[in-house]
Amino acid sequence: MASHGSILGAVQAQDQEGAADIDTFAASLQEHLDRGDFRLVLVLDEVSAELERIVGYLDSITINALTIDLIKLSVFEVNDVQVALPQRISSDLSVSPTPPTPGRTNTARAGERLTDGSDVFRDSFADVAGEARETFELLTSWAEEISSLPNLRLFTFTGIEGKRLTLLPKIMPDNAGLITIWNEGKRPSVAVWRSVFDRLAPRSVSSVEKAIAPTRFGQGNIVTEITPQVLDKLKEAYEEASER
Repeated sequence: MASHGSILGAVQAQDQEGAADIDTFAASLQEHLDRGDFRLVLVLDEVSAELERIVGYLDSITINALTIDLIKLSVFEVNDVQVALPQRISSDLSVSPTPPTPGRTNTARAGERLTDGSDVFRDSFADVAGEARETFELLTSWAEEISSLPNLRLFTFTGIEGKRLTLLPKIMPDNAGLITIWNEGKRPSVAVWRSVFDRLAPRSVSSVEKAIAPTRFGQGNIVTEITPQVLDKLKEAYEEASER
């Protein structure tokens, strides 16, 4: 979390849909703080007997407020492919999970929805004109074109009150996208997800990195200039990912 500066920053760095907003996140975090309702997960490559005893003890005395999981992560080579195998070390002494607060849901918040295709996203910029409209059209048409690739599905996520929409070309069954296309405040932008490139389209990392320069190829970084060359390289990356 130190590299992100805050818990919200760490969450947003993995949030492809753009569902995390500061007000809702802060309210939800405060609610859990008030209830003392948390789960702490420790993931390590080596677990000592002493650490196992400490975690087991802490878990047993915080049963009504905090659940602690101790996970040992072992990495194996299988047919030249690295496979990570998590093994739970600590035992969960909780009898049952904390029941949800009445009137709240653990799934989508009120006003949020995920829809197939790009129709809803297109409707969101129907009244936009000028250069922004041209960029929206270019990005949406590009996403519709690559949606015919194998193992690729196109979704639109609508945030609370429809103020923030994202167009999501996702690789299945990973349910992960190399990029997210944004419409926030009628302004188009594209976020790149380096960790997904590394996992699903590693051969395309170098060419995409050069195409989007000087934008840093990081996790959730926004590409400032959308050019045909950038879209061509992103298409090649999606082609690579869809074939894996």
